[in-house]
Amino acid sequence: MTQLKYLQVENGQFTGRIPTQLSSLPRLSEYTLQRNFLEGPIPIVFPPELQTLKLSTNLLTGTIPESLQTLSKLLTVDISNNMLTGTILDDWISPSDLVRIQHLVVRANFLNGTLPSTIQLHHSRLLDLSFNDFTGTLPETWVTHGLVHLILSNLTRLNGTIPTELGNVGTLRSLDLGYSQLRGTIPTEFGNFFQIEDLRLQGNHLTGTVPTSIADKRIVLLVCRQAPVVE
Repeated sequence: MTQLKYLQVENGQFTGRIPTQLSSLPRLSEYTLQRNFLEGPIPIVFPPELQTLKLSTNLLTGTIPESLQTLSKLLTVDISNNMLTGTILDDWISPSDLVRIQHLVVRANFLNGTLPSTIQLHHSRLLDLSFNDFTGTLPETWVTHGLVHLILSNLTRLNGTIPTELGNVGTLRSLDLGYSQLRGTIPTEFGNFFQIEDLRLQGNHLTGTVPTSIADKRIVLLVCRQAPVVE
């Protein structure tokens, strides 16, 4: 077992807690226990070589262990569809020499607190914070390098407007801000998206018109219910 690199136990009927003994497997790089009935907290110790952590769709509770920030080789984290509480780890959405996560999915938990005013993602391609209990406003400043998919939908305890600086994330192909209690107008800076294919803004309290700079884009799916169309 000490040579085990990949652990994949999906779509099973496994119950109980995640075995802490798995952390003693020194070469384990993939840790996938999705779609089971596992409960209790996420372990605080993981193998140092871990690159992929997928624990989605279980019954996990408690907070996200801060020790996950020390896993310098971790690239993919999916802990969605559980019952996790507390805040998101700061180093996952702000500068860190250690964190190199490319795909971060924490949707459909009970994570709370305010999001930082500045998001800096130097390696992320996918960020999904949707269906949580974050409060306050969306971050005003976005510094990214290669972010492709950003999902901030169904954050029903938010308020405020759509940050204009999101328009500077030119690498985005999909952006979902639906049902997040946003007000104001659609930023004209969204016309800077040169790769956008899927833009979802429905279920908010937006006013004004869809800027022509967006309407001219070759968007496959543009959902802006509750926002008037271009005049």
